[in-house]
Amino acid sequence: ISVSAVVLDTEESNLYNGLDLKTWVADGLVDTLIPYTSKPNFDGASKAWTDPADAEYFVSLTNGTDCDLALNLMPRGLTAEEYRGLAAPLYDVGVDNFFLWDADMFQARYSSEGSWNVVRRLGHKDEVKAWMDGGKPSLATPALKLERIGDWEVSYDTPG
Repeated sequence: ISVSAVVLDTEESNLYNGLDLKTWVADGLVDTLIPYTSKPNFDGASKAWTDPADAEYFVSLTNGTDCDLALNLMPRGLTAEEYRGLAAPLYDVGVDNFFLWDADMFQARYSSEGSWNVVRRLGHKDEVKAWMDGGKPSLATPALKLERIGDWEVSYDTPG
């Protein structure tokens, strides 16, 4: 079985809490490291990994090993452009994978219109690079909210 570990955001904070990531990776004890955030709060108010240099420790730790790195992108509810804007410079420092905590919570994670269409394609580095090189044009998805189908009213949300 594959083992993934959600860990803290710096070498120091992991060691302080007894997590020796260097040994885990060297001994093949973990298949994927998932640093949770690059900010100390967990309220979702600040963006994670806004400074790509914050990811360099994890990139160097996993580079050339069998262990994958997947940075958690936070906070929830970013716009499509903000998700791409976070991912692009992280690719430049060697990050290949991303992780989304609470990805199944559509309203919490993707409250911005159309962001899921972009988030689900963040692994397509060529698209991300072309978007950056093209001046970061709007990624808004044209949509029309469906309120009626014939005589059926469908504009309400169902509970659950």
